[in-house]
Amino acid sequence: MAQNTIDIPISGMSCAACAGRVEKALAATEGVSDAGVNFATKKAMVGFDPAVFGPVRLVEVIRLACYVPEISHATLSLSGMTCAG
Repeated sequence: MAQNTIDIPISGMSCAACAGRVEKALAATEGVSDAGVNFATKKAMVGFDPAVFGPVRLVEVIRLACYVPEISHATLSLSGMTCAG
């Protein structure tokens, strides 16, 4: 199983319990192998299996937990391409 890790800035958390709610929601998501939310830095670090879902699903989980993921850009690694077409 290949694993990717992503850091997601989150706004709307006002206490450590908020961070705990986001962490619990992420950890309960199928395909997530590791989830940690740091209230002080306002970031989630999530390990996930890209064969199960992509980062967009993690953003949805954070939104469903009633917090705001702050995504401004994405860097993607692509493999398997053999030509410009």
